[in-house]
Amino acid sequence: MKHYFSRIVGLITLLLLASCNKNSYTIQGNATAVADSTMVYLQVIENQTQQKIIDSTQVISGVFAFEGEQELPEMHYLLIENLNGAIPVILEPGAIKVSVSGDNLREAKSTGTPQNDLLQKFLNETLPFSERAMGISMDMSQAQASMDQESMNALRDEYGLLQNEVQQFEVNFIKENPDGLISLLVLERIFASMMLPVSEVSTLFNSLSEPVKKSSAGVLLAEQLKAQLNTSIGAKAPDFEGPSPEGTTVKLSENLGKVTLIDFWAAWCKPCRAQNPELVALYNKYQKDGFQIIGVSLDKEKQDWIEAIKNDGLTWPQLSHLQLFDGPIVALYNIRAIPSSIILDENGVILAKDLRGPELVAQLEQVFGY
Repeated sequence: MKHYFSRIVGLITLLLLASCNKNSYTIQGNATAVADSTMVYLQVIENQTQQKIIDSTQVISGVFAFEGEQELPEMHYLLIENLNGAIPVILEPGAIKVSVSGDNLREAKSTGTPQNDLLQKFLNETLPFSERAMGISMDMSQAQASMDQESMNALRDEYGLLQNEVQQFEVNFIKENPDGLISLLVLERIFASMMLPVSEVSTLFNSLSEPVKKSSAGVLLAEQLKAQLNTSIGAKAPDFEGPSPEGTTVKLSENLGKVTLIDFWAAWCKPCRAQNPELVALYNKYQKDGFQIIGVSLDKEKQDWIEAIKNDGLTWPQLSHLQLFDGPIVALYNIRAIPSSIILDENGVILAKDLRGPELVAQLEQVFGY
């Protein structure tokens, strides 16, 4: 009876441990060609740009291992000391296997869990496209060296067709694999490169599984899509406010003119500074008729911002959170590069985006009649 009771207690203990560790993962790495004591690092990319090492270990007798907990799938990378490149690994509950072939990390594979198997499937199926692109690139270099314009034109056409094939493959892959984090990451790249209309990207995003959409990359893309849809032509521009150089609050809705141009710029941005004289001239010409400009600076240093305003003669309202691309207005309008601008009518409805030079002049001439 005592022996039976012990077995029951042991079973319950195991079940409790299993339930507590339902989010546990292990990474078992095989790297027989890597020397003992070589360091291996587990890295994550935060905020799309910041590299952060979250764990490290050593290769011992050709193997290495990591363990931890991960509820939602997230892309990470393995770095091996003295070797170039990185191995993409999706952390998720389960036993992940990583095989390193020789000293070439590009041939390394991560398998063993649903997300990593799907990642490997995508990499395998896109390899022929990559090889074709490399071949076209090599042929293009030879054609350029020999000044063979006919071949160069043909290769450009061939590359354009290849891009269309890749795009169609990726869209189909996303539709066929809604549970894949790699599907989300591919969609994120499509969105960033503006290969598809935002409405189509949004439809594809909504088709993804909930765990994928709740991942950090999914939450970020959802915010970017919302910002892009909210700032499309014909939509009412989201209101915002921020501190002026003097410390007062500048609010969009309180500074609308008959036509308002929201100018995203920075003191460190040379193209922005180069177009400032044109904006000054247009402002001086149309201000009396109701033309307004609101400058949203992506500066970090307040003094640089203030000096640029003074030196460039910018007399319209200015505001900045001094957070570069991390500011709340930048996120609200999904600004990914500067200079960037948005033109509003008197009701704050978006008329146009990123007009410069003759296009901007033509827009204002059409509104003001001269």
